[in-house]
Parts: sequence; C-alpha cells; structure tokens
Amino acid sequence: FLREAEPARTYPSITHWVMADDLINGKEKEKDHSTRESEVESILKRDRACPFAEDLPRIESVRSAAYLMFTSGTTGKPKGVVIPAGGLLKLGDEFKERGWNTESRVLCAANRGFDASTFEIWATLLNGGTLVQGLKDEVINPDLLAKLIDQYGITAAWLTKTVFDLVAQLKPESLMGLVDLIIGGEALSATVVENFLQRSKGRLRLWNGYGPTETTTFATVDSLTLDQEGKLNPILLGREVAGNSLHILGPDLEQLPIGSIGEAYISGAGLACGYLNNARATATTFIPDPYSEAPGKRMYRTGDFFQIMAMGRYRYLGRRDKLVKIRGFRVSTSTIEEQLLKIKGVSEAIVTARQHSQGQQLVAFVKSKENENLTGIEIRSQ
Repeated sequence: FLREAEPARTYPSITHWVMADDLINGKEKEKDHSTRESEVESILKRDRACPFAEDLPRIESVRSAAYLMFTSGTTGKPKGVVIPAGGLLKLGDEFKERGWNTESRVLCAANRGFDASTFEIWATLLNGGTLVQGLKDEVINPDLLAKLIDQYGITAAWLTKTVFDLVAQLKPESLMGLVDLIIGGEALSATVVENFLQRSKGRLRLWNGYGPTETTTFATVDSLTLDQEGKLNPILLGREVAGNSLHILGPDLEQLPIGSIGEAYISGAGLACGYLNNARATATTFIPDPYSEAPGKRMYRTGDFFQIMAMGRYRYLGRRDKLVKIRGFRVSTSTIEEQLLKIKGVSEAIVTARQHSQGQQLVAFVKSKENENLTGIEIRSQ
C-alpha cells in the first residue's frame, strides 16, 4: 500500500511510507479495493494512537542519543551501542551526495535489530525518499524480489553478503531494476561480485559498505567496478562516509607507510556515544583521537586489520579478536572454544569459519583427553 504519511513533528522531510505486503509466500493476497483501504486506515489509526509519542525526549544536539542498538554477538554478551543523532544525519548527507532525493524508493527489509535498518530508514527519509517495506521471503526469492522491485519502482537496496551471493548466483537479473545496490556485512566474494558485474553490464551501481555498529552502519562505502578487460578491480576500502575518518595505525597508534599492516580506527560524526551502562568497555574501545586538534575527540578501535595500499585505499585482512561473520552475525570463535573446553573429556579445541556453497560455516576440531573416546554426538548433546 502506498499512502501519504502525516507530517512528522521532528523530521519534516519524512514524506512517504510504502507497505509492500502484497506478496505472501509467493502468492498475492486476493483483496478488493475496499479491503486494502480498510487495512491502510487501521495502520493510520494505530500510528496516531501511539501512547509514547508525547513522552519521547527532545534531541537537543547532534551528540544527543538517538537510538540504542545491540551488537549482534550471539556467543558473547551483546553490548548496547548508544548512537547519536549526528550519526543519522551523516547517513542522510552521504547518500544525498550519491543522488538520493524525493524520487528515491528504497527497499526496507533488514531486521529492525540489525543496524542496516538504520541506514535504510534514515538515509531515505532524511532525503525525502520513499521506503518500501519488504518481507524476508521476498528478499531471498529472486522471482518475488524482481516483482517487488518492478511493482514499486524500487531504486536502491541494501543486502547482506550472504543474501546477495544467493540471489546473484540464482538469478542476477532480479536485481537489475535497481539504480544502487549496497552489499556488505562481511568480506565479499570476488568471484560472485565479478560475475554479477559482468552480467549487469553497467545497468546499476554496486557499492561495498563497511562499518561496525559503533560507527552508525557505514564508515566507508566504495564502488565495485570492472576494469577495461571486464575483470573485477581489487575490492578495497577507503571512500569514507561523510563526516568520518578511517585510520590504519600501528600498535602505538603510529601512522604507517604504504604496504604496512595495521588496525583500523574510525573517528567522526558517526561515532557512537559509547556502550550502555558499560564504562569500562567504552573507555577501552573509544579512545582519544591523537590526530584531532579538537579537544575531547575520540576514535573507535575496530579490531579489523587492513593492509595500506596506494591512493588512500586499504585491503581487509581479518579480525584481531577471532570474530567472524556468519550470516551477518558477529561470532567469537574463542568464546565457542572456551565452551567446548568445559565439556568433560575435551583437552583441546579449535573453532574456525570455512567457506561453504551456502556461505561461511563454523567448524570445530576437538581433541579428547587420554582414555576418553568422545563422539560428535556426545559433544553436540552437551
């Protein structure tokens, strides 16, 4: 359903909202026009009756807390990341520079607990664009996705690397109706990206979005392109999102020459205020920025390692803390190893992520203690 939203009290640039729920499990719901109008009216009534609207605190500055997003670690203890209003404005500014405006229609399909939803909503609405609410079944089904894009004139979408790989390999033409496609969440597959770009023949712009939750979704967004011979240009990072700065530094926070390997630190407007009720983790991870002349400026220690390339570009190498991304979720392999070592009869354990046809999968290797004959079934049962 497409309908005009009531003028927003705080954000007047919010103009439209699209509810694209016509397709359920691959079948169109059969409704007459009066039924559709009735459902739209029920949505409007629910919006107007929101009991919390008058109690929301006012946002006084760009450093005021705008929302709380928990990191997606499933094996550790998730931390609540407090994101400021300035981070949302940063997303709006960045995609305004990329041509998003009142004509833009953006797919809104990310889980609301995933920070990609922040990008979908605010980069769109702050530029006066239209959101198209998609369903999970539509996004992972190439035929339904193509129909959704065509039916609602969707111009842009964000997909995790896992979903992109699935759709791009099954039916890449289902995405060709877009103008902009942003992918990311974990290291991209060069083969899948190259094949997709070769099939697209320049019909859309493909972007690689990188950034932890602590930097308001994206710290960098880089174009993915082919060279003159039709081969994929190296997948590098470095095109910083408006208001952000990316530093690759040594162990003493020193700047490094080209070719060196260092850890990524991010500063700027998108930086989180810190972790909710966790001053120790905040102080450890958000540290003073030695390269800023402004007092009190901080930078976020990402734990990601990069190699410094020419022309201000960086090649991603991996994580410092043995975190891996599985279906878009951060998973600590060291935490899983600790749990395996608690199992009676296990003396050693190693957990790693291995590439599979359906994406990365976790694989555990365990060594039993002397005189113990553990089986896989016994380990899983514990």
